[in-house]
Amino acid sequence: MRGTQARRDGPEVPPTSGTGGGVLDHPTKSAPHHRDFVGTPVEGGACPPLHLMELDFLLVADRAEAVNGKLYLLGGAWDRITLPQFPGQANFDVALGVMVGYTETNERHEFGLTLEDDDNQVVLGPVSGQLELGRPPGLKPAQAQRFIVAVRGPFPLPAAGCYHWVLALDGRQVGRTTFWADEVPVQTV
Repeated sequence: MRGTQARRDGPEVPPTSGTGGGVLDHPTKSAPHHRDFVGTPVEGGACPPLHLMELDFLLVADRAEAVNGKLYLLGGAWDRITLPQFPGQANFDVALGVMVGYTETNERHEFGLTLEDDDNQVVLGPVSGQLELGRPPGLKPAQAQRFIVAVRGPFPLPAAGCYHWVLALDGRQVGRTTFWADEVPVQTV
């Protein structure tokens, strides 16, 4: 299995192996240089080695599914959601991709995804799991692999306002994505 899905109300996600998916928002795609390790610019056109794990993308979507190393999205990357009242259940999914460096393969790693409010107070989570990617035949020492997860909603939102999904890898916060929840009463006709 190349990707996995996590449910917030279920057990931890079992370890998986493999790669897959497409690059949705990778920082080196828009930069004039590539990065060696995490954050060190390297001039030139060759892909540098990735020796650590780094967040590739983290986004919200109407629907997200990770199957056989591919991420299937419907209505992804929005920044606002409306509910008729609060507190309420918001029906959406969260997708994330992590680039795992060659030296991080064949080791078990932990991930945790937490929903926080604008005051950084935990609303839900963490949704946690483990990942372990092996080295497929032909993988070169400088090559990284992508690990993909889709977390299915609905998710509780206690009030209108700003929320953040925060990702931690091996206990280290690596990124966040932000969205706003607004109340729009149902119109009666």
